[in-house]
Amino acid sequence: MQPQRRDDDETGRRVTAPDVLRASHSIAHYSRPSVAGEYLAYKRRLLAQRLGGRRASLHFAPQQPREAYVIWKVAHHLGLRIVPAWQPHTVASVLWHDDTVIPPMVERASSNLINGRCLDISKRRVDEAMAVVLGYRLAIDPTVASGVCVRKSDANGTHDGELVRCPVAAPDGRSVYQRLVANTVSDSEVEDLRAVVVGATVPLVYVKHRPLRSRFSNTNSEVRLAGADAVFDESETRQLIDVAAELSLDLGELDVLRDREDGRIYVVDVSNTPSGPPNHLPRPDRSRAVELISSAVERQLLGPGRAC
Repeated sequence: MQPQRRDDDETGRRVTAPDVLRASHSIAHYSRPSVAGEYLAYKRRLLAQRLGGRRASLHFAPQQPREAYVIWKVAHHLGLRIVPAWQPHTVASVLWHDDTVIPPMVERASSNLINGRCLDISKRRVDEAMAVVLGYRLAIDPTVASGVCVRKSDANGTHDGELVRCPVAAPDGRSVYQRLVANTVSDSEVEDLRAVVVGATVPLVYVKHRPLRSRFSNTNSEVRLAGADAVFDESETRQLIDVAAELSLDLGELDVLRDREDGRIYVVDVSNTPSGPPNHLPRPDRSRAVELISSAVERQLLGPGRAC
């Protein structure tokens, strides 16, 4: 966790952010909208004061996020303009390219940006990162394995998973083949855990349920917010942060499944340009999620040296 930053108020006196917003994974700790809202309004006032009353901005390149993306909502919540070029009042720059692999011409110019070194979020790369941190992986060799496995596109965000029976005589080179994780919570429902990562923190987790028959889709039947400590133990939360670090992910979301048979967690997908909050999350919790992510972004990512 980075040290809490200090700021000057309008009298020149040194002030600190409220203790209630110090690092914690408990949603209950942050669940009062008035607390998070007052804190963010306080930070916006200080930021505007440092910039001589001018509105600060967040720079994105080479693409610009649309309203559907979480970061658009976060920027709006923090009172930051989204701009396509760095300006004197830009507080940070973000690599934003909604694709699985960053093209070489973008890569060469991106290293100092938030997510600037997160260049490959293919499922193969995610599996490699998980193996480094957790010591085990999802990938199987479909030509020698037996039984049912999952085949899905190596590209990010396709939601095209399907069950196939191994061995497979002629594997599709554009797909990955993975073990089937037993993430069922009933005879008819599965559970996905989407962990939000901001810097070295997991400020919240979306607990998503969907029908077993459509387990690989992106349409949920129910979603709720949880603190990381409600669904992961301390070492697992640290491991997820380390997986993100292995991928050089400063800001994004990890799709995690817990296997009900072996108890392990598996990182099955990663997004460095997440949209959301997810469908079927109640409207009050959508607002709360944006507040929590915004607070984490302000603390973790908008410090000195992040504007490029």
